[in-house]
Amino acid sequence: MGDELIQNRSSITMPSPPLSSHHPPRIWRKQLSKAIDASLLLEEKLRRSKESYNLKIILIGPKQCGKTTLLKGLRNCCAPKAFKVEADVWRPVIRLNLVRTMNFVTNLVLHSQPRRTTSDDRQSAPPILPSGLRQLAETVASVLREVEETLLNCIAPPEKILQAGWYPLNRVAEFSSGHTLIPFRREHMREEERRADQLLSACVHDMHALWTADMIQQILVEQNVALQNQPGFFLDDLRRICDAGYVPTTSKDDILRTRVHNPFIVCPGKHEIERESPFPWAFRSLTVYEMRSRCTISDRAPWAQFVDNVDCLIFLIPISAFDETHYENETGVEINRLEASLNHWRLLCSKKLLASVQFTVCLNKIDIFTRKIESGKQFSKYVTSYGRQPNDPEAIIEYICRKVQGIHKKSSPRGRNLHLHCICATDPTAVLSVMSGLRADITAKTLYQGHFL
Repeated sequence: MGDELIQNRSSITMPSPPLSSHHPPRIWRKQLSKAIDASLLLEEKLRRSKESYNLKIILIGPKQCGKTTLLKGLRNCCAPKAFKVEADVWRPVIRLNLVRTMNFVTNLVLHSQPRRTTSDDRQSAPPILPSGLRQLAETVASVLREVEETLLNCIAPPEKILQAGWYPLNRVAEFSSGHTLIPFRREHMREEERRADQLLSACVHDMHALWTADMIQQILVEQNVALQNQPGFFLDDLRRICDAGYVPTTSKDDILRTRVHNPFIVCPGKHEIERESPFPWAFRSLTVYEMRSRCTISDRAPWAQFVDNVDCLIFLIPISAFDETHYENETGVEINRLEASLNHWRLLCSKKLLASVQFTVCLNKIDIFTRKIESGKQFSKYVTSYGRQPNDPEAIIEYICRKVQGIHKKSSPRGRNLHLHCICATDPTAVLSVMSGLRADITAKTLYQGHFL
């Protein structure tokens, strides 16, 4: 349609002025006016045609909800060829996540002490770490410290390296970079990266022996550390990722599972995606505005730039965080993270500025949530409003869905559709269900604008 409009625009010709320019004939003035009106009309149609092919999305949610992971999934779904080209760039990032997690394990092991118990204590103290296992941990730590610093230098410029050797307890694999999705890469660092690859290949057997040792797992359990539930966890795929010929592929979810924190990006982050996949979606490009957690909903400035033309808002709720708390910046009060997400959702729904925007809610990290519930954690202990209902993953998810739908119905300025998805953003197929909902929104909006609804 856009090409036809361009051809029609080129076919419009302005009438030639009469020989006497002092008193132009009346007919020529009418012809000129009609030609100008036709040209302006075609220009407007061409602009609308281009905009109708571009889908604009706001991606928002609390900290560590999976926004960046879902964004990578959208890029993989809409532009798989371009995403595949970048796979080699993500290799040092994946390996750095792995190395940082293993360094955390060695630090925990080398600095752990047996608990003191009394004769009345029914739980026995853990055995002292054998000298062989301690020596193995020291050997692995000495090698991986060098690997971590080398990979950090390969990915981020020196002034942006913030926390080599520092591992936050709830996100040990995370590191900060001053760049966007595509990690920083310097040509003269490739030799050092090859050196890091060689060290990993030589150390992989010791790393595997240390990670799979029963006593190491016992220490992690006693310290209440569940590394498998954290982003950027790759220790279960240690041999595959440390292989000398390892290259991330789109068939695996390695790239989606990476964890890179970027505190330097201006809010909102704008991401342009050109669609190349053959699916019958009603758009050829995608513009995603990623709202950072520090950009509050009450700030009009970030929204006013683009909200008038946005098609859909995707809000992510990390339901696995039902047993976690954080301090709110406004009040300084400690609050349950799931409750905080629902409060955030209530504020979003009530915004008149977003009244015409279609909403999609993704209950993310359902895999981690299920593991926590099946391990015996009581949902009602952390979310008291759940009461005495069954501590079953399906029943709890149904309860959360009802809460989300009820808030949307009660707080929205006017009626609108709501798409609700339970997903694991690291699953490459999860984005397809989200995209199908977006396609329905586009169709409904087109019919509404054409006065068919």
